[in-house]
Amino acid sequence: FSEFQCDGLKIDSYEQYMNYFYETDHHWNYKGSYQGYKDIINLMLPEENVLEPIETKTFDTYYYGSNARTTAVYTNKEKFTVYDFKFPKHTTYVNGTLSGYGNRDMYFNNGYSTEKGYNHYGAFYGGDFAEVSFDFKQPEKENLLVIAPSYSNAINKLLASHFNKTYYIDLRHYQNTYGKAFNPEEFCKKNKIDKFLFLISIDHLTNGNFELAN
Repeated sequence: FSEFQCDGLKIDSYEQYMNYFYETDHHWNYKGSYQGYKDIINLMLPEENVLEPIETKTFDTYYYGSNARTTAVYTNKEKFTVYDFKFPKHTTYVNGTLSGYGNRDMYFNNGYSTEKGYNHYGAFYGGDFAEVSFDFKQPEKENLLVIAPSYSNAINKLLASHFNKTYYIDLRHYQNTYGKAFNPEEFCKKNKIDKFLFLISIDHLTNGNFELAN
């Protein structure tokens, strides 16, 4: 790749952090993830228009995130809220198999859980897998490789809508799933990758899960 750019989600105050992240979870919420998506598109495709939400939906269930589940302290709670978008037609693959990803329709049809401690972030946006890929069938556009942890789950489809084919690799699960380490050079050649995004949080940089050995 001939050009390297770097940026991060800008947090200037505690109030802004609370606006962008869940009260009891380490992930960004619908506002934070959408801002992250806009920042990434502005960085990678500055001439592109981002997708705009068509609705803000608050579900009748409380979200107690990973921090609450870990400590079993459920004093803080917040209603689970998302943005909804209208996406072009596409196909989705999980670990190479044609599959749905996320449960948007189930939630909008009131089929979600109300159990205390239920992981609504993972259930609504989609879980963690070695490889999730999207084909928006736009051959005039580029192919994108993203290496990321679960922070990308909320914006996987949003980013992918700007590309032809998009591949998300979670290094925490790749070797256990495929029986070998991820080889970025080999993967890029095989899938004709034009752009590469490394989306990461500081804690993942320090625990060794996202080291690229090749």
